[in-house]
Amino acid sequence: MKAGGLSAPGPGKPLPVAQSKKIWLADPRMVVVLAGIAALLWGVGYSAVKIGYEWLAIAQDDVPSKLLFAGIRFLLAGLMAALCAWAADKKPPVPRRDGLKGIMLLSLFQTILQYSALYIALAHVTGAKSSILNQLGPFLLVLLAHMTDKKDTFHLGKAAGCAIGFSGIILINLGSGLNGGFSMLGEGFIVLSSLSAAVGYIVSKKATQHGGAILLSGYQQFIGGGVLAIAGLMAGGSLQIDSAKDIWILLYLSFSISAAYVIWALLLQFNDISKVSVYKFAVPVFGVISSGLLLGEQVWTIRMAASLVLVSLGIIAVNRRPGGKKMTERTGST
Repeated sequence: MKAGGLSAPGPGKPLPVAQSKKIWLADPRMVVVLAGIAALLWGVGYSAVKIGYEWLAIAQDDVPSKLLFAGIRFLLAGLMAALCAWAADKKPPVPRRDGLKGIMLLSLFQTILQYSALYIALAHVTGAKSSILNQLGPFLLVLLAHMTDKKDTFHLGKAAGCAIGFSGIILINLGSGLNGGFSMLGEGFIVLSSLSAAVGYIVSKKATQHGGAILLSGYQQFIGGGVLAIAGLMAGGSLQIDSAKDIWILLYLSFSISAAYVIWALLLQFNDISKVSVYKFAVPVFGVISSGLLLGEQVWTIRMAASLVLVSLGIIAVNRRPGGKKMTERTGST
């Protein structure tokens, strides 16, 4: 009997813990649930960050304070992930020597470069345009996954699914206004941020072979957050923390980003990169919904409903093999 490409033990013999986790995380239904939770946490994060800017008195053009804010968020997120790794492994979260290179690369691409480029770009590009350009990440990831992993196939279904999903993201943002033109510090840095994120996920896929996904995610966030925080402080950034709610928003943002990255890292460890990455298209959808609920923005429109349908169709298309066969087996095993 086969389950997720693995041989099951004989009758009456329980699955080893590692093998059981592998089968569980490679189950297509569980991939949908966990990827959806991660997308929800990332999506709500946009509204939560805006609330944090208001509560911590961070001005719109105060980039150093935004970098410091992001840095502290990732520092705390890294500590949370390390505590989770400690609880799961029943031992102090010390990385393996052969995993140090992966941790440093993850910190560089998935935290430092990605978020520093994004924060610089947001000072030069409208929110609507940056939301659209940020979706270059999943496209780049699908292409890079095919180029770096021979088992990760790129077929017409994936291409069609990405195109349909991307059209849903465009539709959501049409009402906010789009400005033409291209500048290196604006649109160029968003492309750089998206590329850095895509490379980071490729590195994550390989790095988890040399250590637990939770531990690697924690160290990546902690080191990257430290660099961002130091950069923000050196540039003159500051945060105004006057009440318990200011601490609460920092803790929530740290928890949400830590949980999302840990879930994503685990999914990437046991599934095709492109199969998991398509669920990133749901992040702006959850972002729009949370903006309506938490910020009172006018988002309840036919356009949003149509976008949700397009994104859902894109997810279905990208998760099917040519000829209509569902992608239920795991490829690109670690």
